[in-house]
Amino acid sequence: GLGSLEVDWHTDNSYVEMPPAGSLLYSVEVPSDGGGDTSFSNQYEAWTSLPDSIKKRVWGKVQKQDVSRNSAGVLRQTAKLPMTPEEVEGPNHPMVRLHPRTRKPALYLGRRRVWPSNYIVGMDYQESRELLSLLWDHATNWDLAWTHEWRVGDALLWDNRVAMHHRKAIDISQRRVMYRTQIKGEPVIPAWDAEEKITADNGV
Repeated sequence: GLGSLEVDWHTDNSYVEMPPAGSLLYSVEVPSDGGGDTSFSNQYEAWTSLPDSIKKRVWGKVQKQDVSRNSAGVLRQTAKLPMTPEEVEGPNHPMVRLHPRTRKPALYLGRRRVWPSNYIVGMDYQESRELLSLLWDHATNWDLAWTHEWRVGDALLWDNRVAMHHRKAIDISQRRVMYRTQIKGEPVIPAWDAEEKITADNGV
C-alpha cells in the first residue's frame, strides 16, 4: 500500500487519538539489492540532545496531526484537502510524550505533512513552520539512527511511542512482501502531565 518509493521518517498512525504502541514486521520476500531497508531513530535521545533553549520552546506545546491523508501521503477519498490550518482535522498530540512504562520523555512529531496540515497549536504559523523544520532536522539526524538490512524470515518489533522509522526505496522490478501487525496503544501522555516530576536527568 505504500508503493516502492522512499517512505519518509514517521511514527505509525499519529493521526489517530490512540496510535499503536508498537509494530511488528515479518519478511517473506526481500529484494536482492537491499532495497527496502528500514531505519529507526531514537526519540528519547532526540529529546535529551536538544538545546535547552529549544526544549523550553517545545515544552507544553501540542501539534495538530492531519487525518486527511493515508500512510502513503495520499488524500483519503472521503477527506477534503485542508487549505488553511483551521481546516485541518485530526488529534492534537503533545510534542513531548511520556512513555507509560519507562516514565521517560521522548520527542513526538508523528508525520510531516505539507503545510498547512501540521502546525503547533497556539503558535504563529511562520514560527510554527520554522520550529517544526528545526525539530524534524534534529529528530531525523542519522547519528540517532540504526538501519536493519532485511533477510527472509526476519521479524522486527519496535516501540512506536519512542522510535521513528524510515524505509528506503525499492526497485519496482523486485518483490518485497512483509507481514505486519500492530499493538494496541493507549492515550498519548504529555510529559508535563506526569504524576511524578520529570527531573533534569530526564532532559528538562
